[in-house]
Amino acid sequence: MKSRDKKVEGVVRRVQPQTKHEEFMRHGNNQDTVMMKIPDVETLLNARGQTRKRYFPGKYTVISSGIINDEDLSKLRWTRELLAVKCFGPEYHIPIDYPYYGDMPEKERKANLRKMMSGAKWMAQQLSNTETEIIPLIKGYSPEERSICYEAIRKIKPEYCAIYGSQYFGGSMGNGINKLNRHIREIISEVGIENILLIGPQYKNGVEKLPPEVKATAGQRSWIKKSKLREVPIPVAHSRYLDWRSEIESALGQGQATIKSAIRQSSKVAAPGS
Repeated sequence: MKSRDKKVEGVVRRVQPQTKHEEFMRHGNNQDTVMMKIPDVETLLNARGQTRKRYFPGKYTVISSGIINDEDLSKLRWTRELLAVKCFGPEYHIPIDYPYYGDMPEKERKANLRKMMSGAKWMAQQLSNTETEIIPLIKGYSPEERSICYEAIRKIKPEYCAIYGSQYFGGSMGNGINKLNRHIREIISEVGIENILLIGPQYKNGVEKLPPEVKATAGQRSWIKKSKLREVPIPVAHSRYLDWRSEIESALGQGQATIKSAIRQSSKVAAPGS
């Protein structure tokens, strides 16, 4: 039942059900990968009666996301999120988020991670007979905290995992690409995942530092800014976007491999019995 032919690779555009985004989507006949938050999915379902197949072009790969602001998140029950995903029918879904911040007590952080991963396992089971594959989140400041996520991931066996990296940028953090890079490499070394969707930076000098396991990077403001979506005609915006997307995607996968991933790759190409 799963849509294994749809891959999560390269630039992922975070989109909303608004006029300019829709005009952009309808222009041309290109493949694209997009992400939409659950409240926006519900808007399409409830206000417009639109499903993924009716709203997005067939060539698109569509990811719905439960990563939303804390106020909306506190109201989003597992069953409501599941209903939206089942009715909409995306190829992928990032499920069941819970707040996780450095200033939280460690006990609260761990409790939220356990709830998040219990939800991920539940969502994977509930969607097992649908065409939607889940992309579980990995969070944690320490290997001990991240091990809560790893235990669930080993049971789910997803094709992709997601890492949220936007907290490393802006405010007092400034440009935290080096810290984010170290964080991602620690995760790869600990759990050995091979396909990561990063929610965070979308600029060439940043993504080219990331390890090759980072197959895709998702963002909202970058594609709008680089295309000049609200400043130029849609055909011009689309052309600018394609040029920028090509630049980012050529940089992805160029970063140095971690030691464990390099060993894995060498073992794959080694001849049997060598």
